[in-house]
Amino acid sequence: MQYLSTVGARTATTVSSELKAAFALRLGADIAIRYRSEDVNEKLRSWSGKDGADACSTLSDMRTSHEASNTPRPTAGW
Repeated sequence: MQYLSTVGARTATTVSSELKAAFALRLGADIAIRYRSEDVNEKLRSWSGKDGADACSTLSDMRTSHEASNTPRPTAGW
C-alpha cells in the first residue's frame, strides 16, 4: 500500500478488525473494508465505481497462506 500510494494508485484493503483498518489507513490505503461485517464486493464497487478491481494481491501470515492454498475455490471473477 505504501508504494502504491506513492505512485498515485488508489488502494483498497480488507481487514478483520477496526485496529487493522486504522493501521492499513495509516499505511496509505484509501479504504479498509471490514470483511466480517461488510459486503466486500458491494463496498469495492461503490468505492471504485467499477465491477471489481484492476489488480489484487494477497498478504497474510504463513498459517493463513497454507490454509488458503489447501482450499480450492471457484474463479474469482475479476
